[in-house]
Amino acid sequence: MVLVAVCAQSIAQTKPDLPVKYVAVVMDGPSERADAIRALFLEEIRTVNRGEFDIRTPDDLQIKADWTFPGVRKALDRVLSDKRTDIVVALGLLASHAAAHRANLPKPVIGAIVPERKIQNISYKDGASGKTNLSYVSLDVDIPRDLKVFHETVSFSRLAFLLDAAFADAIPGVQKEVTRAGHELGIVATQVAVGSSATETLQAIPADTQAVYVGPLPRLSSQEFEKLVAGLIDRRLPSFAFFGKSDVERGVLLSAAPALEMDRLARRAALNVRRILLDEDPATIPVAFARGEGLTLNMRTARAIGFSPKWQLLTSAELLFEEPQVQEVEPLTFSAAVQQAVKVNLRLRIAQVNVSAGKENIRQARSVLLPQFGLTGQGIQIEEDDAAAVPGRAERTTPVLSRWIKFCIPNRPGQTSKYKSNCRTPGKMIAIWCNSTSCLRLPRRTSMYYEPRRMSVFRRIICD
Repeated sequence: MVLVAVCAQSIAQTKPDLPVKYVAVVMDGPSERADAIRALFLEEIRTVNRGEFDIRTPDDLQIKADWTFPGVRKALDRVLSDKRTDIVVALGLLASHAAAHRANLPKPVIGAIVPERKIQNISYKDGASGKTNLSYVSLDVDIPRDLKVFHETVSFSRLAFLLDAAFADAIPGVQKEVTRAGHELGIVATQVAVGSSATETLQAIPADTQAVYVGPLPRLSSQEFEKLVAGLIDRRLPSFAFFGKSDVERGVLLSAAPALEMDRLARRAALNVRRILLDEDPATIPVAFARGEGLTLNMRTARAIGFSPKWQLLTSAELLFEEPQVQEVEPLTFSAAVQQAVKVNLRLRIAQVNVSAGKENIRQARSVLLPQFGLTGQGIQIEEDDAAAVPGRAERTTPVLSRWIKFCIPNRPGQTSKYKSNCRTPGKMIAIWCNSTSCLRLPRRTSMYYEPRRMSVFRRIICD
């Protein structure tokens, strides 16, 4: 035991210390999820670099700005000028944008969240940033595609685009892109600056708005976001999520991208940190972050606003909350359950229909006993040339008309059918009566048929 302990102590003493690296983090500002997101990223950075680097994250290098672009740039200047800082993680849209547009980066900086590098006019070369000491992760949100999908799904001409006020001021290209893409689709887009209040946001949405595009709203707490979604539903406004499925799960109607998985984003940033600490040039690290595509539809929201999706959307999109929530009802008694089962039993319903059809067949069988009247006509027309060629045939048409009537009079039990006819007076009506119960007057030269159809007596009378 003593020998093992001595050996272990000797190995520990001879093992070289890991290189110490200081990681600074700059966030856009305080928010409900800011601390949780920062903790997630730092944990990934430590995990990925465990065994190779001793990652240090002192509190004074973890800075929350004030949700203004000047405030974020000031925070970046502070950590970049600190001698301890080895690498900076810009954890936020504002911080990433500010780092990408800083003229000089004396130390490596990773922009962890860049929504769309083209709109933000961020440097790009051969799949990487191409800028000294800059690496970033680009989500490549396709705003024109989003608006096209939204417009094809829901018909509208006036759109409200909700965007955090700080982003709207710092990145004017977002509003320009929304306006341009909307104009191509015949849509008038109005930008609504959002802070931390859902009530103020709802009041700022124009009254004639027909649809809402929900952009990044990091300052809204979960409770305020729920209020915003509830307000849009109360106004029966369809909505589209900029960041994808994660917002659809929270009540937005539709999105064309999967959920923004923060754990994957954190792992990607941690891997970039490791590559840089291993002396890889930040300017050559790929920036694309694969997210894929996929429609997501919140059926609960669709039902609430009265939106009926087309069949193509129902078959191509992932449907959330597809079945309505079951309301509590009183328990059924055994007899009530049996009655309900009988009512919805398809075999019993088919049997009932067959009974009704059988009754209809009886009616059809009896109908042959009722008087029936028929009228047929036939005409022969001879072309003028043919008539002239045949001597003695001057007629152009030869009409033939016939008519008939028939009925059956069954014998009553123990009674014999009797009939009389009087055809002595040409041109007058005659009377035919049978069993002394029915009297039918027929014109001259009319044929009468008695067809018993399984009866015992039939007669035929022709009156000339």
